[in-house]
Amino acid sequence: MGRKLDENCTGHSWPIQSRLLCAQFVIKFNASFKLFGSACLAALLATAALGQQSRRDEQDAALNATRRGSVHSLRNIEGTVVPAMKRRGANYIGAEFDSDVMRYRLKFVRGSSVIWIDVDGRSGAIIAQAGN
Repeated sequence: MGRKLDENCTGHSWPIQSRLLCAQFVIKFNASFKLFGSACLAALLATAALGQQSRRDEQDAALNATRRGSVHSLRNIEGTVVPAMKRRGANYIGAEFDSDVMRYRLKFVRGSSVIWIDVDGRSGAIIAQAGN
């Protein structure tokens, strides 16, 4: 009979024992990979939750600034900028609010190009544009 390689692989020839060892390795590797995959998934979900909280904070800041009267509402900003961009053939995607500088960033798409328009929340004036 062959050598004893493992308590699970006794009494077989070397080729059979090596296959059993390979099978054990694959099982251990799969278990490690599942653990790694689970850890990656948990990290991804935690990142998504943080992103949602960040978005919620952004919305709260815009609402509070609008209620205080320190910035125009997003609806008012959209009411002037979106129709002008539609006439230029761009479709509105959405907006972000930066409470640090009281600025709205409106995003549009035209063909394969993305256009960002920054609007001063206090005055309602367009202050920057990027993209075609």
